[in-house]
Amino acid sequence: RLKLLAVMLIWAASWIFIKVALREIPPYSLAFLRFSLAFPILFIIALFKEGKENMKVRLNELPTYSILALSGVTLLYVTEFTALKYTTAINASILINASVIFIALLAFFFLGEKLRRKEWAGIIISFVGAALVVSNGSLKFFHESTFIGDILIMVSAIFWAIYSIVGKKFLETREPLVVTTYAFMLGTIFLLPFSLYEGVTSVIARISMVGWFSVIYLAVFCSVFAYVVWYQAIKEEKASKVAVFLYSIPLFTALFANIFLGERITIYILLGGALVIYGVHLTESKN
Repeated sequence: RLKLLAVMLIWAASWIFIKVALREIPPYSLAFLRFSLAFPILFIIALFKEGKENMKVRLNELPTYSILALSGVTLLYVTEFTALKYTTAINASILINASVIFIALLAFFFLGEKLRRKEWAGIIISFVGAALVVSNGSLKFFHESTFIGDILIMVSAIFWAIYSIVGKKFLETREPLVVTTYAFMLGTIFLLPFSLYEGVTSVIARISMVGWFSVIYLAVFCSVFAYVVWYQAIKEEKASKVAVFLYSIPLFTALFANIFLGERITIYILLGGALVIYGVHLTESKN
């Protein structure tokens, strides 16, 4: 349980480190640097844990891997990082939970999965909560300084939902660690031309010690260590028990963002965040 708590703290703090890194590294370059560092480390771990035979990629798997890389790495993190230039770490950590709602909706429309009344209630409650967070209690929410960023975070949640839906069948025959490793690899390749357009080579020369620490934290701790521990926990415990820990991330992020970034926690953010998390819980829970 202590390892899981450590993972939640690592992921909660990631929003702070992204905000700090974005002060000197543009979004595409930040995403490229993060995953170009994370991929080789994760590849070595996957090779050691899964074996050479399980690491082989069949030609007919490449389209699926490409979709997973685009939705779960390239598009997801570019929209997420761009969003954090305009919104707060607190808002982002709450709104990204909408991915669970989008997964349920995509499964309903494209996979024919039925949604019970409880799950529809969870979806509606979550969207009401998200509206409260985005508007911050104001009817003129289009003019809120965080509005563009909040919408982009919701878009990144849709990309994560696509990744989850596409990966669902694929993970029946493939280990999650192997799938993620190759998604990281292809996602990094897809990010390369965009990061070059941003001038990543000249950006690298100007990155401060704080900037590099942020990149290394995001790559090593968030994308490698936390992921490996998370899936180890899912193997050892019931997934539903482990998933409950995810609800603590917005709380820890709010605390860190308030202390280190000076972000304000308003009553509307607290209420909206509670509704989003409760709605997600309703949608996810079996009972």
